[in-house]
Amino acid sequence: MRIRLTLIAGLPLITAQLAFASPSDGEVFWTLGFFEGLRVQKQVCEEKYLEFKDKNETAFRASPYSQATGEEIINSMAKDDQKQKLLAYLPKLRTDAREKFMGMRPEVLKGMCADYAVTIEKFAQNAVANKKN
Repeated sequence: MRIRLTLIAGLPLITAQLAFASPSDGEVFWTLGFFEGLRVQKQVCEEKYLEFKDKNETAFRASPYSQATGEEIINSMAKDDQKQKLLAYLPKLRTDAREKFMGMRPEVLKGMCADYAVTIEKFAQNAVANKKN
């Protein structure tokens, strides 16, 4: 259930980005929203629930999601004509994501933060499995 909530919480980020993406840019926007959502969630969890900080940081650093920032994703994946627009949009994306997490009921956010390390490990395992297929 908590993993599902994590995914649901990230969906508004992806939807907001796809609003100005052409269909061929969908992968860039999905990747950007997913990576940034995981980063912002970790930051909010660190601020609100210090008891999960070390466990979550360790899991994040061990995952492929710590390997690229939003700026790096944009610069490596986006088409030239989209890069500046996306780079300009990135601060709003981060602010909106933060507001989504901060606006959650405390018990929901705490559960997500408690499960963050397991969730990010499962995402990484799924990504590896999908690459093999």
